[in-house]
Amino acid sequence: MVTPENRRLVVSAAVSPRWGRTAPGWGPLPGYLHWRHFRSLDLAIALNLGEANAGELLTLAQQFNVGSFWYGRRDRAGAAYWDLVNYLGDRGATPRALERDQPPAAVGAVALKYIALAPDTAPALEVAYQGQRVLLVPPLKRQAADALPEVTGSLDALVIPAELATSENRNHIMARMKPRRVVVYGDPGRAGAAQSLWPVPRDFTREGAVSLYLDASGVTARQWRPQE
Repeated sequence: MVTPENRRLVVSAAVSPRWGRTAPGWGPLPGYLHWRHFRSLDLAIALNLGEANAGELLTLAQQFNVGSFWYGRRDRAGAAYWDLVNYLGDRGATPRALERDQPPAAVGAVALKYIALAPDTAPALEVAYQGQRVLLVPPLKRQAADALPEVTGSLDALVIPAELATSENRNHIMARMKPRRVVVYGDPGRAGAAQSLWPVPRDFTREGAVSLYLDASGVTARQWRPQE
Protein backbone atom coordinates (compact mmCIF):
# COMPACT_ATOMS: atom_id res chain seq x y z
CA MET A 1 0.00 0.00 0.00
CA VAL A 2 1.30 3.44 -0.97
CA THR A 3 -0.36 6.50 0.57
CA PRO A 4 -0.77 9.91 -1.10
CA GLU A 5 2.20 11.04 1.02
CA ASN A 6 4.29 8.21 -0.50
CA ARG A 7 4.37 6.27 2.76
CA ARG A 8 4.46 2.51 2.34
CA LEU A 9 2.89 -0.43 4.14
CA VAL A 10 3.41 -4.11 3.39
CA VAL A 11 0.76 -6.61 4.55
CA SER A 12 1.60 -10.31 4.72
CA ALA A 13 -0.51 -13.40 5.42
CA ALA A 14 0.11 -17.03 4.51
CA VAL A 15 -1.29 -20.53 4.85
CA SER A 16 0.85 -22.53 7.28
CA PRO A 17 2.50 -25.62 5.77
CA ARG A 18 1.22 -28.97 6.98
CA TRP A 19 3.37 -31.03 9.26
CA GLY A 20 6.00 -32.90 7.30
CA ARG A 21 5.99 -30.37 4.46
CA THR A 22 8.54 -27.65 3.95
CA ALA A 23 7.55 -24.02 4.04
CA PRO A 24 7.06 -22.26 0.70
CA GLY A 25 9.85 -20.14 -0.70
CA TRP A 26 9.86 -16.42 -1.15
CA GLY A 27 6.69 -14.71 -2.19
CA PRO A 28 6.43 -11.85 -4.69
CA LEU A 29 7.01 -8.91 -2.33
CA PRO A 30 10.81 -8.40 -2.55
CA GLY A 31 10.86 -8.52 -6.34
CA TYR A 32 7.86 -6.22 -6.63
CA LEU A 33 9.34 -3.65 -4.26
CA HIS A 34 12.65 -3.65 -6.13
CA TRP A 35 10.72 -3.22 -9.38
CA ARG A 36 9.07 -0.14 -7.86
CA HIS A 37 12.53 1.15 -6.86
CA PHE A 38 11.51 1.38 -3.23
CA ARG A 39 14.26 1.49 -0.63
CA SER A 40 12.26 1.96 2.53
CA LEU A 41 8.96 0.80 4.06
CA ASP A 42 7.18 2.54 6.91
CA LEU A 43 5.45 -0.59 8.22
CA ALA A 44 5.33 -4.33 7.69
CA ILE A 45 2.26 -6.05 9.15
CA ALA A 46 2.00 -9.83 9.19
CA LEU A 47 -1.63 -10.69 9.95
CA ASN A 48 -0.21 -14.11 10.79
CA LEU A 49 3.50 -14.74 11.32
CA GLY A 50 5.08 -18.17 11.07
CA GLU A 51 7.28 -20.41 9.00
CA ALA A 52 5.16 -19.84 5.88
CA ASN A 53 5.98 -16.13 5.49
CA ALA A 54 8.98 -15.52 7.77
CA GLY A 55 11.51 -16.09 4.99
CA GLU A 56 9.97 -13.42 2.79
CA LEU A 57 9.78 -10.96 5.69
CA LEU A 58 13.43 -11.67 6.54
CA THR A 59 14.32 -10.75 2.95
CA LEU A 60 12.44 -7.46 3.38
CA ALA A 61 14.31 -6.74 6.62
CA GLN A 62 17.66 -7.45 4.96
CA GLN A 63 17.10 -5.59 1.70
CA PHE A 64 14.92 -2.62 2.72
CA ASN A 65 14.78 -0.09 5.53
CA VAL A 66 11.62 -1.09 7.43
CA GLY A 67 10.27 1.24 10.11
CA SER A 68 8.64 -1.47 12.26
CA PHE A 69 7.28 -5.01 12.11
CA TRP A 70 3.92 -6.05 13.59
CA TYR A 71 2.05 -9.36 13.73
CA GLY A 72 -1.48 -10.47 14.59
CA ARG A 73 -1.19 -14.20 15.18
CA ARG A 74 1.83 -16.44 15.71
CA ASP A 75 1.73 -19.60 13.63
CA ARG A 76 4.00 -22.64 13.69
CA ALA A 77 7.66 -21.62 13.98
CA GLY A 78 10.62 -23.14 12.19
CA ALA A 79 14.12 -22.20 11.06
CA ALA A 80 12.97 -19.26 8.91
CA TYR A 81 10.84 -17.87 11.74
CA TRP A 82 13.72 -17.91 14.23
CA ASP A 83 16.09 -16.44 11.65
CA LEU A 84 13.69 -13.51 11.27
CA VAL A 85 13.16 -13.01 15.01
CA ASN A 86 16.88 -13.21 15.79
CA TYR A 87 17.81 -10.90 12.93
CA LEU A 88 15.31 -8.26 14.02
CA GLY A 89 16.06 -8.76 17.71
CA ASP A 90 19.76 -8.09 17.17
CA ARG A 91 18.78 -4.74 15.67
CA GLY A 92 16.30 -3.79 18.38
CA ALA A 93 13.37 -4.22 16.00
CA THR A 94 11.64 -7.36 17.35
CA PRO A 95 8.14 -7.75 15.81
CA ARG A 96 5.41 -6.30 18.05
CA ALA A 97 1.99 -7.84 18.65
CA LEU A 98 -1.08 -6.03 17.32
CA GLU A 99 -3.11 -7.32 20.26
CA ARG A 100 -0.73 -6.42 23.11
CA ASP A 101 0.83 -3.17 21.92
CA GLN A 102 -0.60 -0.06 20.33
CA PRO A 103 -0.41 -0.65 16.59
CA PRO A 104 -0.58 2.29 14.20
CA ALA A 105 -4.12 3.44 13.45
CA ALA A 106 -3.08 5.16 10.24
CA VAL A 107 -0.32 5.46 7.69
CA GLY A 108 -0.40 9.02 6.44
CA ALA A 109 -3.97 9.81 5.39
CA VAL A 110 -4.96 6.13 5.21
CA ALA A 111 -6.73 4.73 8.29
CA LEU A 112 -6.08 1.19 9.53
CA LYS A 113 -8.48 -0.95 11.56
CA TYR A 114 -7.67 -4.43 12.87
CA ILE A 115 -10.71 -6.70 13.11
CA ALA A 116 -10.69 -9.82 15.28
CA LEU A 117 -12.11 -12.94 13.70
CA ALA A 118 -12.57 -16.39 15.27
CA PRO A 119 -10.31 -17.43 18.19
CA ASP A 120 -6.85 -18.59 17.10
CA THR A 121 -7.33 -16.86 13.75
CA ALA A 122 -5.35 -14.00 12.27
CA PRO A 123 -7.16 -10.63 12.27
CA ALA A 124 -8.51 -8.94 9.17
CA LEU A 125 -7.34 -5.47 8.16
CA GLU A 126 -9.62 -2.66 7.03
CA VAL A 127 -8.06 0.14 4.99
CA ALA A 128 -10.01 3.41 4.62
CA TYR A 129 -9.33 6.59 2.66
CA GLN A 130 -11.67 9.46 1.76
CA GLY A 131 -14.73 7.44 2.73
CA GLN A 132 -13.71 4.33 0.76
CA ARG A 133 -13.18 1.05 2.64
CA VAL A 134 -11.35 -2.13 1.67
CA LEU A 135 -11.28 -5.23 3.89
CA LEU A 136 -8.35 -7.68 3.60
CA VAL A 137 -9.18 -11.15 4.97
CA PRO A 138 -6.31 -13.56 5.78
CA PRO A 139 -6.41 -17.31 5.11
CA LEU A 140 -8.87 -18.87 7.53
CA LYS A 141 -9.01 -22.29 9.14
CA ARG A 142 -12.78 -22.38 8.71
CA GLN A 143 -13.83 -21.86 5.12
CA ALA A 144 -17.44 -20.91 5.95
CA ALA A 145 -18.72 -17.40 5.30
CA ASP A 146 -19.85 -17.04 8.92
CA ALA A 147 -16.15 -16.82 9.84
CA LEU A 148 -16.14 -13.32 8.32
CA PRO A 149 -16.74 -10.32 10.56
CA GLU A 150 -19.83 -8.17 10.73
CA VAL A 151 -19.29 -4.81 9.05
CA THR A 152 -21.21 -1.57 9.27
CA GLY A 153 -22.56 -0.35 5.95
CA SER A 154 -20.99 -1.64 2.75
CA LEU A 155 -17.44 -2.27 1.58
CA ASP A 156 -16.00 -0.74 -1.55
CA ALA A 157 -13.83 -3.83 -2.00
CA LEU A 158 -13.40 -7.17 -0.26
CA VAL A 159 -10.19 -9.20 -0.62
CA ILE A 160 -10.72 -12.86 0.34
CA PRO A 161 -9.07 -16.28 -0.08
CA ALA A 162 -10.44 -18.47 -2.86
CA GLU A 163 -11.72 -21.04 -0.36
CA LEU A 164 -14.28 -18.48 0.84
CA ALA A 165 -15.36 -17.30 -2.62
CA THR A 166 -17.48 -20.32 -3.49
CA SER A 167 -21.05 -20.39 -4.73
CA GLU A 168 -22.14 -21.75 -1.32
CA ASN A 169 -20.76 -18.63 0.41
CA ARG A 170 -21.47 -15.99 -2.24
CA ASN A 171 -25.00 -14.95 -1.24
CA HIS A 172 -24.12 -14.91 2.46
CA ILE A 173 -21.09 -12.71 1.80
CA MET A 174 -23.07 -10.29 -0.36
CA ALA A 175 -25.82 -9.95 2.25
CA ARG A 176 -23.48 -9.68 5.22
CA MET A 177 -20.69 -7.48 3.82
CA LYS A 178 -22.24 -5.78 0.76
CA PRO A 179 -18.99 -5.44 -1.21
CA ARG A 180 -19.00 -3.44 -4.44
CA ARG A 181 -16.00 -5.41 -5.74
CA VAL A 182 -14.41 -8.74 -4.79
CA VAL A 183 -10.75 -9.69 -5.23
CA VAL A 184 -9.97 -13.40 -4.82
CA TYR A 185 -6.49 -14.71 -4.08
CA GLY A 186 -5.30 -18.31 -4.08
CA ASP A 187 -6.35 -21.07 -6.47
CA PRO A 188 -9.93 -20.33 -7.64
CA GLY A 189 -10.13 -23.52 -9.71
CA ARG A 190 -9.34 -25.88 -6.86
CA ALA A 191 -11.70 -24.04 -4.49
CA GLY A 192 -14.54 -23.87 -6.99
CA ALA A 193 -14.53 -20.07 -6.84
CA ALA A 194 -13.96 -19.77 -10.59
CA GLN A 195 -17.47 -21.15 -11.23
CA SER A 196 -19.14 -18.79 -8.75
CA LEU A 197 -20.98 -15.92 -10.47
CA TRP A 198 -21.02 -12.67 -8.50
CA PRO A 199 -23.36 -9.70 -8.97
CA VAL A 200 -20.37 -7.33 -8.58
CA PRO A 201 -17.01 -7.06 -10.40
CA ARG A 202 -14.62 -9.87 -9.37
CA ASP A 203 -10.89 -10.27 -9.98
CA PHE A 204 -8.64 -13.31 -9.48
CA THR A 205 -5.03 -12.59 -8.54
CA ARG A 206 -4.11 -15.97 -10.05
CA GLU A 207 -4.87 -14.39 -13.44
CA GLY A 208 -2.52 -11.45 -12.81
CA ALA A 209 -1.66 -8.90 -10.14
CA VAL A 210 -4.61 -6.76 -9.03
CA SER A 211 -4.07 -3.15 -7.93
CA LEU A 212 -6.79 -1.24 -6.08
CA TYR A 213 -6.91 2.56 -6.16
CA LEU A 214 -8.89 4.50 -3.55
CA ASP A 215 -10.04 8.09 -3.87
CA ALA A 216 -13.10 10.17 -3.11
CA SER A 217 -14.90 8.94 -6.22
CA GLY A 218 -14.61 5.23 -5.33
CA VAL A 219 -12.35 2.21 -5.68
CA THR A 220 -11.05 1.21 -9.09
CA ALA A 221 -9.04 -1.88 -10.01
CA ARG A 222 -6.33 -2.54 -12.56
CA GLN A 223 -4.99 -5.96 -13.39
CA TRP A 224 -1.71 -6.87 -15.02
CA ARG A 225 -1.95 -10.14 -16.91
CA PRO A 226 1.18 -12.08 -17.92
CA GLN A 227 0.10 -12.30 -21.58
CA GLU A 228 -0.19 -8.50 -21.76
